[in-house]
Amino acid sequence: MAVLIEAICVVVRRDAIAEKLAGGWDGFRAAAPRASLCADAELARAGFMKPSEAEAFIRRLEAGGLRLEDQGKALDMAVVDQIGGLTLPCDWAEFGQVNTGGGEAWVAACRRLGSTQDAIVTPDGWAYRGSLSQRTGVLKMAHAQADHATGRTAPAERKEVLK
Repeated sequence: MAVLIEAICVVVRRDAIAEKLAGGWDGFRAAAPRASLCADAELARAGFMKPSEAEAFIRRLEAGGLRLEDQGKALDMAVVDQIGGLTLPCDWAEFGQVNTGGGEAWVAACRRLGSTQDAIVTPDGWAYRGSLSQRTGVLKMAHAQADHATGRTAPAERKEVLK
């Protein structure tokens, strides 16, 4: 499966939560903002609108025993940006796009590397209509192709990359 990525997300390996985080899953749920929390069996995600909020959350998780990086690579968790994807090299997760219902309902997502599950998990109550993904047209921008002669961008053909 994959977890929805909107704005700035901290994506954490579920096995690291269980093995390393003080309080385990209950501790993670208590630390994460409820409205932006979602998880599958392999990854958990909390979303933030401001980098400072994501940084504060990371500090709480690090104080509880998790580590963001080791030698420049994501270790127990990764910061994933809706437009730019993974902010550090990561050998356990991949970023891409998923169509959530046909037409223009494309969203950014992150899943465990090697997963063959193509379903997406979203926070409780989330719907594409009115979502940040729909309102910002982020995926249109992220997958635009530049016209080098004019500097303008045009939407590229979209394809699901998390299949």
